[in-house]
Amino acid sequence: MGVVVLERLRRLGRVGFQVLFSAAAAGLIGTAFAQDISPNIKVPFSELAVKPTSLSFIELNLANGPDTTRKSFTVSNIGTESLSVTVGGSATSAFRVLSGAGSAILNPKQLETVTIEFAPTNGGTFSDAVAISSDATKGEAAVTVKLKGSATPVSQLMVTPASIVFASLNFQKGSTSAIKSFSIKDSGGAPLSVTVGNPDTGAFRVVAGAGSATLGPRQSETVIVKFAPGAAGTFNDAILIGSDATKGKAAVTVKLKGSATGIPPTPTPTPTSRPTPTPIPSPTPTSTPIPSPTPTPTSTPTPIASLSGSVQGGLSPISGATVTLYQAGNGYGSGAKVLGSVATDSNGKFNVGYTPPLKPAMLYLLAFGGDAGSGSNEAIGLMGLVGMSNALPSSVMTNELTTMAAELTLAQFTDSTGQIIGAPPNNSTGFINAIKLAQTNLVDITTGAPAAFLGGVATSCGAGGTGQDNCAALEKMDTLANILAGCVESSGSSSSVCATLFSKTANSNTMLQAAHVMAVNPTANVADLFALQSSSPPFAPWWGPNEQAYTPNDWTVQLYYTGGGVSTPTAIAIDTMGDAWVANGSSVSEVNPVGSPVSPSTGYTGGGLNESDDIAIDAAGNVWLANYGSSSLSEFSSLGASVSPAGGFTGGGLSAPSAVAIDAQGNVWVANRQGITAISEFSSTGIAISPATGFTGGGLTSPLLDIAIDSAGNVWVPNEGDGGISEFSSTGSAISPSPSGYTGGGVLNPSAIAIDPLGDVWVANEGVSSLSEFSSAGEPITASGIQGSGIYGPVALAIDSAGDVWVGNSRTSGTISEFNSSGEALSGSNGYISGKTGSNGFSDIAIDSSGNVWVVGQVLGEFIGLARPTLTPEVACLLRTPSVTVCLP
Repeated sequence: MGVVVLERLRRLGRVGFQVLFSAAAAGLIGTAFAQDISPNIKVPFSELAVKPTSLSFIELNLANGPDTTRKSFTVSNIGTESLSVTVGGSATSAFRVLSGAGSAILNPKQLETVTIEFAPTNGGTFSDAVAISSDATKGEAAVTVKLKGSATPVSQLMVTPASIVFASLNFQKGSTSAIKSFSIKDSGGAPLSVTVGNPDTGAFRVVAGAGSATLGPRQSETVIVKFAPGAAGTFNDAILIGSDATKGKAAVTVKLKGSATGIPPTPTPTPTSRPTPTPIPSPTPTSTPIPSPTPTPTSTPTPIASLSGSVQGGLSPISGATVTLYQAGNGYGSGAKVLGSVATDSNGKFNVGYTPPLKPAMLYLLAFGGDAGSGSNEAIGLMGLVGMSNALPSSVMTNELTTMAAELTLAQFTDSTGQIIGAPPNNSTGFINAIKLAQTNLVDITTGAPAAFLGGVATSCGAGGTGQDNCAALEKMDTLANILAGCVESSGSSSSVCATLFSKTANSNTMLQAAHVMAVNPTANVADLFALQSSSPPFAPWWGPNEQAYTPNDWTVQLYYTGGGVSTPTAIAIDTMGDAWVANGSSVSEVNPVGSPVSPSTGYTGGGLNESDDIAIDAAGNVWLANYGSSSLSEFSSLGASVSPAGGFTGGGLSAPSAVAIDAQGNVWVANRQGITAISEFSSTGIAISPATGFTGGGLTSPLLDIAIDSAGNVWVPNEGDGGISEFSSTGSAISPSPSGYTGGGVLNPSAIAIDPLGDVWVANEGVSSLSEFSSAGEPITASGIQGSGIYGPVALAIDSAGDVWVGNSRTSGTISEFNSSGEALSGSNGYISGKTGSNGFSDIAIDSSGNVWVVGQVLGEFIGLARPTLTPEVACLLRTPSVTVCLP
C-alpha cells in the first residue's frame, strides 16, 4: 500500500524525491504520509565545473621576449553541498602548475583558480594535461584540462667547465707543460655560431678549437688549452667565448690558472709563432718579453661585437658626435648601462665595439655634440632605439625622427633627462610592446625614415593631399623632428632656436630633455615651439597645410587601425599580452599591441553576440560581452573561440545589458540598461547567481550604463536616470540608500564610473560635462562637478596607475581629457585632439601596460605613451595582495 501511495503522489507532483525503505518499515507509511510533503525539497548535491577545459598558450619567441607565459582555469562547485577536489600536476617540464595544485574542499558556489605556467626550455610544440578529480555527486566527477603551447627554437651556449686549474709544474723534474680541455655545446635547437679567443698571456695557449665555428643543435666541440709558462710563478688568464646565442649567455669566460716552480730550461732561440687577436704592447722595445714571476691579473675581455651606423641632423651627417651604446636598465627610467662609445667620422658614420649582454636586452644609442654643418654644436642630443641585443640590424640611423619615436613611445620608461631608459622585469611586456610600436609603426631604425605603417600614407598627407587615416600622426612626427632639427643645424645653445626650444620646454638643459618634455607635457607652449621650424624644414609632410588648424592643438600622436573585422566598435578591453579586444555589435575583434589584426576579417562571431555594448576580460583571458540586443552574455576564449551557447548566457535578471565587469572571484557583473532596473551576476561558467529579477534597491534607476568593482568586491553603478550612484556588496545586497543612492558632489545624469587606486569613486556626468568624485563610503569629495580640460559629453572613464583620470568625450570630434587625482586639468582647454579625419566622439577608453591610451567610437585607435603603465586586464589588480583596483604591472 505504501509503495502505491508513493507512486501516486510522485505522479501528482507532490513528492520531489525518491524514498527507499524496508518491508519492516511499511507500517510507518500511513503516519509518514498523513502530512503534506513539500514539492520544493531538493536532495543536496555537489557538482564539479572546470572552465575552460583546454588552454592554448601563445607561441613564445624565446629569443626575443618573455620565455614564459601564464594562463589559468577555474575549478568551481556549482552544487549545493561541499565538494572535495584534487588538481594534479603536469607530466612534462614545459608546463608547471604555479598555484591551485593539490586537494581542497570547495563550498557551494566557491571557485578556485589554477594557474599554469608554460616555460619551455627550447623550441617546439608541447602538449600536456592536468587531471582534476572530485567526489561530485552530480555530473562528471573527473575532468582533464588539455594544455598546448609552442615556442620558436633557440640557440644556447653551454661551456663546461667554466674554469681550469692546471697541476703545478716542476721545471727541475722536467715538467714544462700540461694539457687540459673544455667543451662548448649548443644545448638549443637552432644552429649556434661561436668564436673562441686566445688567452692574453704567453703562459696559456689554445692548441685546438680556437677561432670561429658553427655548431648544430646538441653538437659539441672540444677546446684544448696548453699551459707552458716561461718562468716560475702563479699565472691567471681567461679565454673569452662569444656567440650569437639567442637564449642564456651569449658570451662566457673560461678562467685559467696554473703555477710552476724551479728554473725553466734554456729557451730555444727560435721564436715561437703564436697568433694573438689582441696583442699587449710591451712598454720597452725589447724583442723578447721578459716573463714576470708575479701573478698576472685577469684581463678585461676585448669587445667581441660591434654596431655600425650613421648620425644625421636633418638631412646632413653630423661629424665628431659622441655615440654611446646603452643597455636599458631594470627600473622605470633607471639602471641603464654603457656598453661602448665612439666618435662619428667626417661622414657621420660610426662603428662602436661592445660586449653583448649575457641575456637578450634592449639596446639604444645616444649621440651628443658634433658638427651638422654650422660648426661645433654642443646642444645636439639624439636617440635611437636599436632593438634587442640578439636581433640587431646590420646598420642603424640616428636622427630627429628616431629621437621623437623613442621619446614618445617610451615616455613612461624614460627619466626626466630624456636619456635613461629602463623597465622592471615585471613589465617586460609593456616595455617590449612600446619598443615594437616605435620600430614597426613610427620609424625605421635602419634608415631613419618613417616606418612603412606611416610612410604608406605620406602621399595622401600634406598640402594637396586627401588627409587619410594616420596623416596627422605622420605630420606631427615630422613637425616635432623639424623643431629639433632647427637646433641641430644651428650654432649651438646660444642660438635663438636652441634657446627658445630649451626655455619653452620647462627650461630644459639638453635637446633630449626638451624632446622628453614635449612628449610628456604635450600642450605646453605649442605655438612657440611650432614656430621654430625653418621655412624649408627637412622632414615632410609636416603639420599645417592640410589640417583644420595650421598650428596643432598639442603634440600627442595617435594611430588608427583597421582590419580583423573592426567595424564601428563601441567598447574596448586590453588583455594580459597587450592585445586590444573590441566589441563591434555582432562580432568581436582582436588586434595585437602594434595594431595588426589577430582576428579574421570577419572578426570572431557566434556565442550569441547581438548588439554587444560592452566588453571585459577575466583573469583566465576569456572575453565577456554584454548583448543589449538579446539580453544575454557572450563569452569567448583567449583564442577567439565562442564558449557561450548560440543564444548566449541568459537569466539572472538580464535585460538589455549595457555594461560588464569581472570581480576577483571570476564572477561577471552586469548593468541592465532598461526593462528590469537591476544588476545581474553570473559565475565564471555562465550560470546565473542573481535571482530572476536581478539584484535591486540601493537607489538603482534606469538606464544603467556602466559598472565597476572596488577592491573590497563591492559593485558600483551610476544611475543616469536620477543622478545618484548605487553600491552593492559582493553578495548583491544594497549598501547605498534608497531611493536615490549616493548623491551630491555635482552628480547629474552619470553615465560612466571608475575607481582609483585609493578606492575613490569617479563619475562622468554626461549631461553637464563634468566629473564628480566620491569616497569609498559614498561621501562626495567634490563640492560640485569638475569641468575644464576639454571635457564635453563624457561617457567613458579609465584610471591609470598614477591615479590620473582619463575621459572619452562623446560630443566632440575625437577628444580625450586628462585630470590628475586631485581633479586638476592636465590636457589643456581643448583636451587632447584626435588626428583622425572625420572622427566622431569616443564611446570607450582603456590604458595598457605601455602607457598607451586606447579609444573606440566608430574607429579604433591609441594615443601613444600618455598614461602611466597599467596592469591589464582590469581584474588583475583585484587579484593582488592587497587587492587594488588599478596598479602598475
